[in-house]
Amino acid sequence: MNTDFGSVLKKADASLEDDQLQLAFEMLKSEGKKVAVAESLTGGLVAAKFTELPGSMDVFIGGTVCYSNLAKVVLAGADASVIAKCGVVSKETAMSLAQGIREKLKADIGIGLTGVAGPEAHGNMPPGTVHLAIADNQGIMHRAFSFEGNRMQVKESAVQATFLFLRLEMENRKILEADKVK
Repeated sequence: MNTDFGSVLKKADASLEDDQLQLAFEMLKSEGKKVAVAESLTGGLVAAKFTELPGSMDVFIGGTVCYSNLAKVVLAGADASVIAKCGVVSKETAMSLAQGIREKLKADIGIGLTGVAGPEAHGNMPPGTVHLAIADNQGIMHRAFSFEGNRMQVKESAVQATFLFLRLEMENRKILEADKVK
């Protein structure tokens, strides 16, 4: 499934985020899946959104805000050599965060977020650069985004993208599973 996240997120508002969160929550609950999150640029906003929902204990194990490289390694289980080789804001680091937090908290699904909220660039990465990864027992999926806006708008866009990507990947996995059965 190839989805143009950019066009969806350009129209995004708080109600879209809440809808995507609710849909992802219901899918996780119906499948008996538990999720954990390692957040860098979003600073805990994804975890906060999960815990706003009644019954979130059924699907959300927990997570960490891992802003420093040390926290990414120690708290989230990211691979220090990946961060050193690829940089803190990279596809590989987001994937390492997702897999690391999944393993550390024994979750079915791990989510890793890293990026540049701004207003300054981080090395050669412009403000608004976001790397999002989702890990499960079938592998690790990644999406890169380039959001516009101030620091908070970039963080909120990353949260919206997280729930949209999670829901779409879960739907895609269901389709793949159904195809295997046929």
